[in-house]
Amino acid sequence: MGKNLETGGAVAATLVVAASDSVDPTRADSQCSGVADEVEINAALVAAAGGRVILLEGTYNCAANIVVPADTKLEGQGWGTILNFDDGGAGTVTNAGAITINGHDVHVFNLKVLIAAGCGSAGTRPNGVTANGMDNTLLENLWIYGDQTINDNNDGRQNGIYLASTERSLVFACRCQHNQRHGVSCLNPFRVTISNCTCIDNAWRGIHLSTGFNNVVTGNHCMNNISEGIYLDSSNYTTVTANSCDGNVTHGIHLHSLTGAAIVGNICEGNFGDGIFVYDTLDSLIDSNECYDNSFYGLEMDFNCSRISITGNTFSRNDRHGIYSRRSVTDCVISGNICDRNDFEGNTYSGINLDAGSRCTISANICNQNGLHNIALVANTFSCPVTGNSCFDSFTGDGIYIAGNYHEVTGNSLWNNQGYGINIASGSAIRVINNRYITNVTGQFLDGGTDTQLATYVVSFVDGTDPQDSGYLIDAGGELARAYLRLPPEVQQVVRMVVYARAKTVEVHEMELEMVVKGAADNEPYATHDGSIAALDSISVNFAADDVIFWRNTEAGVLALVGGDSVEVKVLHAPVSGDNLDTQAYFRTVEIQYV
Repeated sequence: MGKNLETGGAVAATLVVAASDSVDPTRADSQCSGVADEVEINAALVAAAGGRVILLEGTYNCAANIVVPADTKLEGQGWGTILNFDDGGAGTVTNAGAITINGHDVHVFNLKVLIAAGCGSAGTRPNGVTANGMDNTLLENLWIYGDQTINDNNDGRQNGIYLASTERSLVFACRCQHNQRHGVSCLNPFRVTISNCTCIDNAWRGIHLSTGFNNVVTGNHCMNNISEGIYLDSSNYTTVTANSCDGNVTHGIHLHSLTGAAIVGNICEGNFGDGIFVYDTLDSLIDSNECYDNSFYGLEMDFNCSRISITGNTFSRNDRHGIYSRRSVTDCVISGNICDRNDFEGNTYSGINLDAGSRCTISANICNQNGLHNIALVANTFSCPVTGNSCFDSFTGDGIYIAGNYHEVTGNSLWNNQGYGINIASGSAIRVINNRYITNVTGQFLDGGTDTQLATYVVSFVDGTDPQDSGYLIDAGGELARAYLRLPPEVQQVVRMVVYARAKTVEVHEMELEMVVKGAADNEPYATHDGSIAALDSISVNFAADDVIFWRNTEAGVLALVGGDSVEVKVLHAPVSGDNLDTQAYFRTVEIQYV
């Protein structure tokens, strides 16, 4: 066996162990034979418990676990110190860990761990390093290369590093590669930090945290893992910052059933699912991340997500929506993000798309060159303020598309979108005011909603054939009332013209009215825009005498009116038409509803 360690006598604070192929074994207190080298290493660890065991460069062939006692350091010379675990399938290397941390305050660093094909036995296949219930563990500069030939299919086995019920521990600058389960897996950790690690080509997740709280995952690179780069499941108040997750087969970062997470400053690029996927998560911050070139969404929220702040992120060139909410999303803030070129040159996905959501604020985002709409709130959305966003250059759709209810759309800038600047496709009681529209291709604004609330400009009738205290009475042929107005400069598009009157008599059907509308800008012919209509039915039905009734004119000539135009509005008696009553009302005001 060469020079061997005598375990009797005084305990040494530091012991040096050489491999069978170490360059200079004379520096060592003992040398391994190259067979069952864990025996020599474990003897040194027992003899130096509370001190330090140094492994020289070389390959150590181990057929069972190496066990590190409390308050002890196990130190290699870098990745030239190789621990090769191969028990030929005998099961002597177990899920207690090829390197087993067997006490608090253990430090293992500067070495490489190889798990040979078929190592261990079914149900107990080893992790590279395991610390179960051991606090103040420090794992530093380890390269753990696992075995993917056999799958035990358990989160507690076949990980690169596995920490369970561990507190105040640090995994720093480790490389966890080719493990059958996760690169780094933590069950019920508390104040555990995983920092500056590389987790690559693992058959499940790069970094996996389940339950626990107050943990930190920072500065890691998780790449080409078969599932997520980073996965947090019920790990509350965890900070995930400055990580890079790319090329993972599902999502870059996955949050599942969390409270109080902070996801800040990460880069999620080229993942085959979402950049960031959020499920059943509350009271969390997603800030200053970059998610681009992912095959699904930049950020997806699904089911019971509430009080999440999504601020200052960039979601670019993702194949689907930049930001997407799917189900039961409430009281979230989506503010100050850049969503650009998602579904680029496509026609299906948008910059920000809320399929479901209530009381979510969408503000101060820049959304441009997205495939369908720049911002879309569809049918299952309610009471969401959409304010102060810049939406431009949509590839096929609208700047802002609305199909939900009770939204407020204010102070947005919309230009050069292929569809409308704002399209109220459906929904009710949506308030749209003080937005800025410039050269949107299909049109500035379209209102297909119910009771849409717009900015208004109201003038009174000032001339007519039969003035009365209640307005200008029209109840016979030849009678009329007239109003004159000049549209204020902020009118970018007239959406409708509404005439209000007081009914003279009762009617269960509509009341007929003839309406003449002519308008023009300075130095244009008087009737450049003609919105006249010979027989206009009242919107009001089933009214009594003295009820307020109204008519709505949406003729093309009315919709062509803009700020600065001079307009004459004339209403005249219209005869009975079918079941409808002829004109019998006192006319008072004209209201211009505009954007």
